[in-house]
Amino acid sequence: MAAKIQSTNNLKQIGIGIHNHYSTFKKMPAGTLFDSQGRALHGWQTMLLPFLEEEITFKQINRDLPWNHQYNRPPFKRVIPTFINPVVGDDPSLEGYGLSHYSGNVYVFGRDDPIRLNETDFPDGTSNTLMVGEALANFKPWGHPKNWRDPGLGINTTPDGFGNPGSYKGAQFLMADGSIRFITNKVSPEVLKALAMPSGRAKIPVNWDD
Repeated sequence: MAAKIQSTNNLKQIGIGIHNHYSTFKKMPAGTLFDSQGRALHGWQTMLLPFLEEEITFKQINRDLPWNHQYNRPPFKRVIPTFINPVVGDDPSLEGYGLSHYSGNVYVFGRDDPIRLNETDFPDGTSNTLMVGEALANFKPWGHPKNWRDPGLGINTTPDGFGNPGSYKGAQFLMADGSIRFITNKVSPEVLKALAMPSGRAKIPVNWDD
């Protein structure tokens, strides 16, 4: 139970960071930052660092170089506590990079342009759209420029999807409005698809997370 509470708090802090980023820059953190040659440089979690009390780490990163460039390796090998689900532990990747046990919704962070937190980009409502969730396995470094997954894969069904490595049968998600919801394994694919699409315009039942 303590681990679940800590994971909830992590998601809340990520949500606060995203909304503070939006308040500061009037846009969401881009899912991926590219250079002029089209190389993927950095991901959305890197851009949240200043809003997660990790300003020193952020300043050590050369954002004009790829995240895994030799110059950038030291800061990206740091373990960021907010990105660690306590049921997993804080072991690094095989290359020594700090991992993230949370992933973004591909339909929010996999877009070409940063999405905006308004009724135009979220016609189904921010409270009905998944933003970030607990990842089941195959964790990526927090600096990876494409740290997102498809909720449509189901909950606790594939290592590349969302889920919780612990014992409870479901996963916690940060909704776009900043709230935290627990979704059970029993949720239907239709509901997951509707929750994943900011503009799916699908009718979501009141008891979708029962």
